[in-house]
Amino acid sequence: MAKVFFGVPIFNLVNPRVFENQHKIIRESTNQIIYSQVVGASVENARQILIDRFLQTDCDYYLTADADIYFLDKENPIDRFVYLMETKKLDILGGLYVYKREPFLPVFRPQELQNLYEEKGEFPENYKFNIPNELFEVTWVGNGFKIVKRKIIEELKKQIKLPNLPMIYKNEYVSEDWAFDQRAKEMGYKVWIDPKVKLGHLGTKIYTVEDYQ
Repeated sequence: MAKVFFGVPIFNLVNPRVFENQHKIIRESTNQIIYSQVVGASVENARQILIDRFLQTDCDYYLTADADIYFLDKENPIDRFVYLMETKKLDILGGLYVYKREPFLPVFRPQELQNLYEEKGEFPENYKFNIPNELFEVTWVGNGFKIVKRKIIEELKKQIKLPNLPMIYKNEYVSEDWAFDQRAKEMGYKVWIDPKVKLGHLGTKIYTVEDYQ
């Protein structure tokens, strides 16, 4: 059994439907969960506070979920993520979800797409995301549902006070979630996605990968 810090940054309010959904998976987890939520001036600000709270605990993993992510699996996603982290020796693992606006693109940066951008200095038009059925490595993944080993956050905090601070990378503005991943990658860590955890992104409806596909 692992100790998991489950942090939810909140900019405005949490939909009661999401709140109950997330707390259901916390209650049913076989791991020890410490739950914390922060209402911040921005999601970025709230997440920085959560990282500091996490480091004040003795938890093995920092797990974050956005306040509009809805879990659709019967299998407990927390327990699955912890199992994969420990059996596959992963560093950073995220869930697969999509943006809430058309064309509902997946919230991750494929390694292939990043390579094309770095080679040509621009993104190709009408790029089609390839989504494997099994665990796959990516350049960056969104913070909608992401788990990180404790030692990674500890090492990042030694280098930069705010690991989630947005950055310019390869002449591109990189937001707080992807900036965290990039800093971790520069230290030799890898970022993965588990497509088998089914996530919904709550907006006017619950958006899923099927909306993109």
